[in-house]
Amino acid sequence: MNIIPRPIATAALLLLCCACDNPGSETEKPKTATPPVEATAPNGVESMKWLEGWWQQVTPGGVIFERWYATENGTLQGSGGFIKGTDTMISETILVEVRDGKLHYIPTVKGQNNDEPVPFALTSAVGDSFVFENPAHDFPSKITYRKKSNMELVASISGNVNGKPQSESFELNKAP
Repeated sequence: MNIIPRPIATAALLLLCCACDNPGSETEKPKTATPPVEATAPNGVESMKWLEGWWQQVTPGGVIFERWYATENGTLQGSGGFIKGTDTMISETILVEVRDGKLHYIPTVKGQNNDEPVPFALTSAVGDSFVFENPAHDFPSKITYRKKSNMELVASISGNVNGKPQSESFELNKAP
């Protein structure tokens, strides 16, 4: 089973990754698919530039984080992971870019999917809420970002684990 922890890596997700990942599976599902519903962000990557900066959720075990920045070539790049004490673990890198006229969210998770990126196409964009989906991927098959305020966002992932629906949401605060 392939898993992409999104928003990006809580301790629970890291445990889930370890418990559910099966990188040697010979019956691996296809990694890419075009969702049946297409959507376009009105301004492409510009629509998501509010993500730029450092976002975090402090937990008893450490800090879950995402760091986002815009590039000169018009993409949005991010990384996410977990900080415990002085140790920082980057668990994934993310690229947001326009492909074939549609906005895509493309994470690469260390140790999963043969370290290959898995694209998720934008299926809904309403205000500062974005939904990306890849129905061919088991978990997550859906990644959602919703801006609550200039200093708060909710990132959610959902899909199937062992044939059962599962979802997780993370409330991240922007660091000053």
